[in-house]
Amino acid sequence: MLTMQYFMAELLLASGALGLLLCKRTGENRATLAKVWISCCYIIALCALYWSYQYFNGMAVKDDLFIVDKLGFWVRWLVLGFGLIVVIFLDNAIERYQLPAIETYFLAAIQTVGMLVTASCGHWISLFVGLELMYLPTYAMVGLRSNQKNAQEAACKYVIMGAFSTGILLYGISLIYATQGHLHFPIPLQDLTAVVDHQFMQAKTMAVFQLVGTILIVVALCFKMGIVPFHLWVRDVYAGGLYEIVALIATAPKLVLVLIWSRILIVPNTGGPLVKTLALIAMGLGLLSMVFGHILALVQERVRGLLAYSSLAHMGFVLLALSMMNQAGYEAAMLYTLGYALSLLTLFLLFSGLRVNGRSIVLLEDIKSLA
Repeated sequence: MLTMQYFMAELLLASGALGLLLCKRTGENRATLAKVWISCCYIIALCALYWSYQYFNGMAVKDDLFIVDKLGFWVRWLVLGFGLIVVIFLDNAIERYQLPAIETYFLAAIQTVGMLVTASCGHWISLFVGLELMYLPTYAMVGLRSNQKNAQEAACKYVIMGAFSTGILLYGISLIYATQGHLHFPIPLQDLTAVVDHQFMQAKTMAVFQLVGTILIVVALCFKMGIVPFHLWVRDVYAGGLYEIVALIATAPKLVLVLIWSRILIVPNTGGPLVKTLALIAMGLGLLSMVFGHILALVQERVRGLLAYSSLAHMGFVLLALSMMNQAGYEAAMLYTLGYALSLLTLFLLFSGLRVNGRSIVLLEDIKSLA
């Protein structure tokens, strides 16, 4: 049975973010105080997560809503580390673009809390709440520069695509619930055509519901990860958001999504037509994303466009590993995503501090001779 000791990091970081928001009117140099406050909250959360890991003692624990295991702890540590690094670099963007400091730090912290919650999900309801908590702050963070047209356009498209993918996810969950009768992970991928007819529907109908529901859930996750052809928001968000904000959106959430994918579709010693169908779908989408990502990246003249389309190609590689539908594939996908996230975080934060003729990096010409 899970206790509050497992979730001290989430509670402390959320409490610190709420405390920051409530103390908005106090202090003269609020931007500096906010940065120090939220950085301390992240460090305290990291210490609390280490204490929880010692309490955890290596044993996987589950309840109705959450799962606590070793991989989940590692992803939560990475999420807090990525969040802390981005928060440290945010002050330059806040000062340069006259952003509301407290609200910006608050949104970054709540988005991190959402990722921490999502990394522990073992139930469709907790997953939905965690994903919304993870993505709703990012919609606002992309549109923080209210006087920039491209930022507002990117935020609007991001909200619309995010709402659309959430609707697809909920519809898929409803179909899976119709076949399972409960909302716990993972999705049962056995062949239902041989199952005795349920009192409410035939076995063949249940098999169709299971197939369609699983495909819809995979499509929703592909929307979140930015896989071709569900990538329409990626270029706009990369182009409209601040480098620091995009660094947060494009790195740690992908680690969480790979973890969730492995929990939803883990199929040890399971075969059958549904598993093969899902593997073919994931492989096809991965290859499509790799091809289109590389081709579109080659013709880009802007740095953000190049990074946006290259992300499609990299997520294609990840999806190829996930299409193996086994533990080795999930481990390979997680390792690749971690390497990609670290390199992308470094690159975005590097570009955030560079200036060419008094402006930020825009064109590929701007980074010539950078070495």
